Amino acid sequence: MYIAGFFYGAISVAQAYVEALSLFLTEIHHLRKSSDTAHRWTRLREKQVSSAVYEAAIAILTDRNHFHHLNKLVEQDFEKVVSPEVV
Repeated sequence: MYIAGFFYGAISVAQAYVEALSLFLTEIHHLRKSSDTAHRWTRLREKQVSSAVYEAAIAILTDRNHFHHLNKLVEQDFEKVVSPEVV
């Protein structure tokens, strides 16, 4: 999606993946489930995952609701969404 220019969709898919991964890891490691994804990652950090994985997951989840719920106020222009260092 990203390569095809669907940046908004790529962000949403990445966020959905991180959410699903937290559910999977919580189940595999027999941790108590939570409806809050960030809270699941916090518990996973305490028991199973490295701080780098935790920090990456939390960064990907930033503004999750705005992207997932198609908030029209979220910038969709690639030049404005991606920092100049990445372009």
